[in-house]
Amino acid sequence: MSSFSSSRPKVNNDIIIIGGASAGLSAALYTSRQGLKTLLLTKDVGGQALLTNSIENYPAFEHIGGFELMSKFERQARVFGTEFAYEEVTSIVEDEHKKAFKLRTSSNEEYSAPAIILAFGKTPRDLNVPGEQELKGKGVSYCAVCDGPLFKQKSVAVVGIGDPALDSALFLKGIASKIHLIQRSHIAIGSDDTIRLLQNEKNVSFILNAIVKRINGNSKVNSIILADTKNMSTESELAVDGVFVEMGYITKTDFVKNLVQLNYNN
Repeated sequence: MSSFSSSRPKVNNDIIIIGGASAGLSAALYTSRQGLKTLLLTKDVGGQALLTNSIENYPAFEHIGGFELMSKFERQARVFGTEFAYEEVTSIVEDEHKKAFKLRTSSNEEYSAPAIILAFGKTPRDLNVPGEQELKGKGVSYCAVCDGPLFKQKSVAVVGIGDPALDSALFLKGIASKIHLIQRSHIAIGSDDTIRLLQNEKNVSFILNAIVKRINGNSKVNSIILADTKNMSTESELAVDGVFVEMGYITKTDFVKNLVQLNYNN
């Protein structure tokens, strides 16, 4: 666990909420309306709802996009006074008097509050390859619906297996000039109907038996290095402007393991 400074944390709040998806934003709306000084800490706003281009089962809306719905959540919380800090929490400890919690973030900021609400949900799984962390937000994305419009008439790679990767490619086919769908399997995996649809698209190509070894770029992504799964020493470079990672999700709970009991799923 990280050690905390002896100085007073940067911000003092009545309550801190960790997580910026529907659960965290809903909690922030309620606590703010009760007059509590509320801070919401999150890497981004929206969560998995952002991956859905069309929501048809949310009360009061016959049809609404995930981004639009989460934007409404955010605006409503802000109206009642919720403050936002786009930070990733790395550790939480109780203070020496056990009357408040101290939180530290990846940017080394410290915050405190007598109560916290954990609503952080799941986090996209990384590729864990060189260049990925450095180029996040500079061409590396985990949400085609959120960031796809930034790649209009550009070449992109979608990395992953199954319907989430196929759905991302399906969304991007009307935006990007070229989509390389990279899967490590020897056959395309996912919905047969979606696979057939994508195979008939002129700007979509399937690259099978391949994994990403490295993402290249300085201020932005400019290429990826692929390895052949049948012969890992065989590598090739593919020029792309963006990489959409669709490797599933994990629950990051290390920063709370000393505060709450975790089960086998965490």
